[in-house]
Amino acid sequence: MKLHFSIRYKTVWGQRLLVTGNHAILGNGDFQNALSLSFNFPEEWTGAIDISGDDAAHLRYRYLVFNESTGTYTEEWETGRTVRVLEKSPAHVFCSDQWNAANDLANVFLTTPFRQVLLRDAHGSALPVYPKKYTHFFRVKAPVLDPRQVVCIIGDCDAFGNWSTQKPLLLTKYGEEWQLAVDLSKCAGDVHYKYGFFDPEDGVFCGFEEGPDRTAVVINDTKSMVQMSDGFVRVNISGWKGAGVGLPVFSIRTKKSFGVGDFDDLKLLIDWASKVGLKLIQVLPLNDTIGTHTDEDVLPYAAITAFALNPLFLHLPALGKLPAGNRLAADYKRLQPELNAKPLVEFLEVVNFKLRYAREVYTLQKEKYKKNKAFRQFIADNEYWLMPYAAFCVLRDKFGTSDYRKWGQYASFDDEVIRALSAPESELADEIYLNYFMQYHLHLQLSDAHAYAHANGVVLKGDIPIGVNRNSADTWAHPELFHLDKQAGAPPDMFAVKGQNWELPTYNWEAIQRTGFDWWKRRFAQMSLYFDTFRVDHILGFFRIWQIPIDQVEGIMGHLHPSVPVHINEFGERGVWFDYNRYCKPYITDHILWEVFGDDASWVKANCLQIEDGWVLRLKVPYTSQKDVEQLYAEGLFSEKIKWGLFDLISNVLFFEAEGSNRTQFYPRFGMQALSSFRELDDPTRVKLDELYVDYYFRRQDAHWYKSGM
Repeated sequence: MKLHFSIRYKTVWGQRLLVTGNHAILGNGDFQNALSLSFNFPEEWTGAIDISGDDAAHLRYRYLVFNESTGTYTEEWETGRTVRVLEKSPAHVFCSDQWNAANDLANVFLTTPFRQVLLRDAHGSALPVYPKKYTHFFRVKAPVLDPRQVVCIIGDCDAFGNWSTQKPLLLTKYGEEWQLAVDLSKCAGDVHYKYGFFDPEDGVFCGFEEGPDRTAVVINDTKSMVQMSDGFVRVNISGWKGAGVGLPVFSIRTKKSFGVGDFDDLKLLIDWASKVGLKLIQVLPLNDTIGTHTDEDVLPYAAITAFALNPLFLHLPALGKLPAGNRLAADYKRLQPELNAKPLVEFLEVVNFKLRYAREVYTLQKEKYKKNKAFRQFIADNEYWLMPYAAFCVLRDKFGTSDYRKWGQYASFDDEVIRALSAPESELADEIYLNYFMQYHLHLQLSDAHAYAHANGVVLKGDIPIGVNRNSADTWAHPELFHLDKQAGAPPDMFAVKGQNWELPTYNWEAIQRTGFDWWKRRFAQMSLYFDTFRVDHILGFFRIWQIPIDQVEGIMGHLHPSVPVHINEFGERGVWFDYNRYCKPYITDHILWEVFGDDASWVKANCLQIEDGWVLRLKVPYTSQKDVEQLYAEGLFSEKIKWGLFDLISNVLFFEAEGSNRTQFYPRFGMQALSSFRELDDPTRVKLDELYVDYYFRRQDAHWYKSGM
């Protein structure tokens, strides 16, 4: 049969419409081989393909806009349009579609949180009863619909009641759509119609959709069928309002807590949210942060795992009762009111007690749990991350450090070795299974809170940090997915004049892409078990990050990655002679030393600098990197003032050389106009370098980031 595509879309010069899909003739998802449509004045794009009825029944397609000037594609929000195929395939099927823009507010109401919780559909879903003969198949979405109403259709022909609202044709809800099959063969010419709303219980027509009449073409051919995919019923959906609350779980401390809010305490917050009409609860990251067993582990944005949950949030009574007379049971009763009364969370005392308590319960119940089908299934389902994580925790404690580079034979992750370490007969098996046990109960407790939220009409929003700790189970097990010699951070702003260095490794996106983004897909899938929506902290990191060399401390020493650097030829094109030593090495003079160090200038010059080329002042090793300077300061070699001064000298450069470019490509140092190195250039050179700076940061990157992000 011949399948015809038709869609109205207002293009500008250089744009054209394409159809892509899961069939070779539509490119099998390859945009470059998608079907190109033809333009018909004024705003219609059409095309046709020959396809078998069986292939058409399994077809999934969508539309694209191709911009010839930039080579970029704009995708509509639809992921899989389908074709209604009769048992006896017609010779022609005409698909009349509406473009579904990604920014259409109506799409929000079809997301999982709305469909499953906030706007839980009271209409259900039923397979429509199709008449033996029909010429037109109508389908439309109405995500925000009064539960007492159904979608109906009224128009200017007998089949549509000639605009009478007394007995409109009612559509049937099937999946996300309202559908209707009808015979319009007796209609003379094209049919004008609108969707409306009908209360079937009271038999009352409630009103029409907004906007002009819709039009369905009538083809007087018994071998043709028309499919009208009308997008969304046109109603004002901006009236739906919902508010939420953001609160860290550790702050939800109740009388049942043990010094810190836990997953069971979420239920009390859910009760309150439901009573006051709040629809959403957002929490901070919940992943395990225990890397050093010190107060440094309190930071939720530097987790040792992107998958495992933090034992800090265990609700201890849910693990199981300790026997009467058990010392830890008595300690729990004694410490609970004391810790709950503290003005701040006693992090170390609380988390260490919870770890001991969990160990005690596991020791008493381990034989039962090893036979527990649900527990064993949890281990099997989560082996990808659970086994490396548990081994990481055990080896961290065995060697007294989370820096796995100091773990001897375990410094490099070896799947076969870790499997042997995790085997039931291993001498460390109990330690491994203790971590399985804690993660299993954390999973049960947070899942229970999630289900409780849904039952009360509340959705949970999680917080996913873009990065992971350098010393983490993920970087240990999958080092190829990270640039461990780089650090992520942020450029300077009004809150951090020297920028931020988060000390988290950046991602090797090329390696991640070769895996089909498997690690990220698994990470989102894991968190989707507990959350309905996410906040991704620093979501810009998916297409560019502020990257800092591992031997530097301050964020100011970074650059945008990936980005299009400044090529050495661009200096010459602007009439600037490129002096590598002047632009790419710290600029140091006697008066700069005095400005920075004051009375300490002489000591710095004598101990930290050397003369090059007869008169040029340069930093000498080990004062060339901020990381080395910080270590020397920690050893007590000089004052904090000198440390910060040396940091400023090291960062007094105009351009950073792009790694591996052999002095041909460069990144402008952020805020270089404020540097003494920049101020002491002549006026024409400052103007030209400022032009390169502006072009690098505010012009040339957009197309590159679009390509890397999309």
